[in-house]
Order: sequence, then C-alpha cells, then structure tokens
Amino acid sequence: MSKVLKCPICGYGNHFVIPFLDTNLDKSVKRRYLIEHTITLSQYSDASIGINKYDSYITAHVCKKCGHIELYAEKLLKEIASGKERLNEMIGIRKKELPSLKKEINALESKLKQIDENLSTIEKSLIDENITIKRHKELEEEYKHLQQDKYSAKSKIDSVKNKLTPIESEIAKLNSKLSKISEEKPSDC
Repeated sequence: MSKVLKCPICGYGNHFVIPFLDTNLDKSVKRRYLIEHTITLSQYSDASIGINKYDSYITAHVCKKCGHIELYAEKLLKEIASGKERLNEMIGIRKKELPSLKKEINALESKLKQIDENLSTIEKSLIDENITIKRHKELEEEYKHLQQDKYSAKSKIDSVKNKLTPIESEIAKLNSKLSKISEEKPSDC
C-alpha cells in the first residue's frame, strides 16, 4: 500500500509485507506468481453495479514488533471505489432530468390556475341577467373549450409526474446503495 501503515495493536509503523504466492512445488519453475483470490462481500450483493465478487491479490502485513497480521486486498478497494464512481455517475445523470420535469409541472400548474380563473370569470358572466343570448352562447362555447384545456392540462401533469416519480425513486435507491458502500470503510491502520 502506498501509505505508511501502523499496527492496530501496538501502533508500530514497521512491518513485513508477505504476498500470497502460488504453491507450485515444481523445482524447474524459477518464478512463482501472486495468486488472485475471489472475495465475496455479502452486504454488497447488487450485481447490477458490479459490487458482489472481486478478484484481488492479497498481501499479509506482519508487524515487526508484536507479530500482528493484517490482510490487505488493494484491488478490492479500487473496485469498490470504482463502484462508487459508477453510482455517482448514475445519480448525476438521473438528477439532470429532474429540473426540466419539475419546470414542466410548474408551467402546467400555472396554466391550470389561469384556466380555473377564466372558468370562474365565465361562470359569473353566464349568470348575469344583462347578457345577450349571442354572448351567452359564445361564453358557453368558450367554457367548454376551457374545460377541455383543463382536463388536458391535468392529464399532462399526471403524465409528467408519472415520469418524475420513478426517477426520484431510482435516485433514492442509488443513494441508499451508495450510503451502504460508504458506511463500510476499510480501517486505516
């Protein structure tokens, strides 16, 4: 590891690093290789983001003072960091979709409010005794169109909200996964 590790037992800062090598006992082979181990983390069981099983080289760090042994899998930590980055990217992409949908909902709600005000005004005009028959028919026709516009605006709001809800839900799930990963930090010895 690149940083200086201290023994978690005695605090001593000097240790032996022992890699796990293959156990090839053939004397003709002059070089032994690091063994890559598969490490499974059960709390990270979401295969959709690739956090479940890792292949990593393991090294043992033995304290020169007290003999305490710590195992390290650096590649595993890099994979977890990569998983966090992928989650953050996915969250960022989904969050970019929210403002336009919320803006669209606000615009439709403003339009709906304006339609309701116009409908109220027409209703008051329709009960006026001094209105002509021609004007009454015109207002009734306008009232019908506004009713249709109101229904259309409500439908559009529901449609946009139906797009917004799954996105917000997905962001919440991704944030939950990210917090689970972030909670399990490796100890800094």
